[in-house]
Amino acid sequence: MIASYRKELYSFAVTPYGMVFAGSFLMLSGLTTALSNLFSLDSHFEAGTLAILPWFLLLLLPLLTMRSLADEQAALPLLYTSVTELWEIVLGKYLAVLSLVCGVCAVTILYPVVYDYYGYVNWSNIMSGYLGLILLIGLYSSIGTWVSSVSSSQAGAAVLTVLIFLVLLLGGQLLPRLPQGSRSQVAILAVPAILALLTAYRNGLRPLYLLLLFSVLLLLFGGLAIAPPRFLQGFVGRTGAFISPLNHYATFTRGLIRIADIVYFLSGSVFFLLLSVLQMEKRRWL
Repeated sequence: MIASYRKELYSFAVTPYGMVFAGSFLMLSGLTTALSNLFSLDSHFEAGTLAILPWFLLLLLPLLTMRSLADEQAALPLLYTSVTELWEIVLGKYLAVLSLVCGVCAVTILYPVVYDYYGYVNWSNIMSGYLGLILLIGLYSSIGTWVSSVSSSQAGAAVLTVLIFLVLLLGGQLLPRLPQGSRSQVAILAVPAILALLTAYRNGLRPLYLLLLFSVLLLLFGGLAIAPPRFLQGFVGRTGAFISPLNHYATFTRGLIRIADIVYFLSGSVFFLLLSVLQMEKRRWL
């Protein structure tokens, strides 16, 4: 794992990826801090810069993760015959990305130091906000690592990672705005079920199995539409709010540290890292 970690960190140093990420991130965060302080008489670092940093990471972090495992496609036979375990390779690359991004983000602690010199800064909120930022970076990095493991193209991995980030972030903002009545929730839930059936059809699922699945879903959603249970009231909105990293991160920027939010980030990071290892194991036997 140490060898994989060092190799990945060294690659960031000798290729433009690390410098482009660091320069772009610090430029955007510094510009945001300056503008929020210039146009607001009562600017708060945790409500301004810290709140916008996840969006900068959404655009820039895929530059690092897109090459983590997608870049190793040509060397897969060597990796599979190496004495190093696959989980060590995946974890080493993940920790390298995490170290670099957290190191760059640590530079932004200078911004509230400047704030504190000229005025009052709520350091408890800022410290809890940085804790949330570290957890958010861990989740982002694990998702990017997993996408890199399933993609053979670096550009494709970067685009798909950004799309997944957008779905997670915007889902928590848009889904609660949809109609929250029980029957409306049934109609909304039927959409992904239909898309899943179409995907199964395109992937060559046998017509008999496809018909069986369609019949089961038709009976299920038909029954829910006729007599919707009470828990469906606002179900999609609650689900969207839960899966959105922004909602969990926002509690940290308000100075609140909740065990549920920590568990959300840590369990999500472990889940996607496990998926990455399983994907690499799957390729071993293909």
